[in-house]
Amino acid sequence: MTAGRPTKYEERFCQMLIQHMSEGLSFDSFAAEVKINRDTLYEWKKVYPEFSDAHKRGLVENLNFWERVGRQQAIKGKGNVAAWIFNMKNRHGWKDTQEITSPDGQAPIQIIIKERNAKDD
Repeated sequence: MTAGRPTKYEERFCQMLIQHMSEGLSFDSFAAEVKINRDTLYEWKKVYPEFSDAHKRGLVENLNFWERVGRQQAIKGKGNVAAWIFNMKNRHGWKDTQEITSPDGQAPIQIIIKERNAKDD
């Protein structure tokens, strides 16, 4: 058995991570909160199942936070919508296009959603 540096991991980090991400912050930025390297977070996900589960829960909470921000922007008409869309595409994988497999399962079908102009009516 090899001896190494003792881990800085604490079980309380699970709830802290969920809270951190529920405020719209990223998994990677949690490293700054607990004063560690980002690589250590990814190692903890591999080694500690409860931390991996906390990360998954944090992702759901994070999505919920950002969808609520977007909803408020849509309702109130305030905020930087372009920045919000950029965030959702990069952080949560949102896309303008969606690939669907053809009924025979051979070829992907690409559906492109076109914005409608008033002159199209």
